[in-house]
Amino acid sequence: SGGTVRARTEVLTSEVNTSAATYFDGGYADLSQTEKGFVAISYNSGQRLKFQVIKDEMTYNHDLPNDGTPTVFPLNMGNGTYLFKIMENVEGTMYTRVWSETVEVNMLDEFQPFIRPNQIVNYSPSDPLVEKAYEISKYAVSDLQIAGAVYDFLKETITYDHEKAATVTSGYIPNPSSTLITRDGICFDYSSLAAAMLRSQGVPCQVINGYVGEDELYHAWNRIYLKETGWLSVEIKVSSSDWKRVDITFAAGGTSADRLEDDSRYTNRFIY
Repeated sequence: SGGTVRARTEVLTSEVNTSAATYFDGGYADLSQTEKGFVAISYNSGQRLKFQVIKDEMTYNHDLPNDGTPTVFPLNMGNGTYLFKIMENVEGTMYTRVWSETVEVNMLDEFQPFIRPNQIVNYSPSDPLVEKAYEISKYAVSDLQIAGAVYDFLKETITYDHEKAATVTSGYIPNPSSTLITRDGICFDYSSLAAAMLRSQGVPCQVINGYVGEDELYHAWNRIYLKETGWLSVEIKVSSSDWKRVDITFAAGGTSADRLEDDSRYTNRFIY
């Protein structure tokens, strides 16, 4: 503590613009804010739904609520041509397309999808996690110090939930607000809360799902970008101006720094 208290950061949002949305039978798509790095989809159906995002050779199959709840999805594959599809379950694992649209995306900058809320990193300006993030970093004089404060807070505060890890089902979506309240969670919860707290303070942060180690453990971790130095490594030290990995779950569990810093052990699958 001590020193000069920094000004509060404007908390960027992903508000749905229903007046600019494209409406179709069963729902709508807000494709008007792609320059901010997101789209929002709403659809009503009695069946299970997927929202498919395709760019080049990469496809994301997001779960989409079937009750019309508008849901924000990140444009996490950079600028270019995106194909969006709403897919409705027919039977078993079979889905049929009920809507699709191709959009040319040109974002304000590469950080837009990673400085706002979305389905996986969900929060609002009034969320207590935003206030907590500011409270623990209000004396920070750089993004590096903000990141360090959030990293230390989560490492010291959140307990890994082994029972939840053993029982979690496919399609699980983290709730960072709940994780802050319960003070426990799995790797996906750690990384979602870290991203929410950092994004709320203006620090770009990705949540990454993928595999780690020879046994290919499915895992989630973060990558953080700092204006001073680039993308951040796990021990809050930076080697180059590039995306670097931050694995708070393993650090909180006391995993050795050698394992954490061995990038060859990590395989990215999905970025949110």
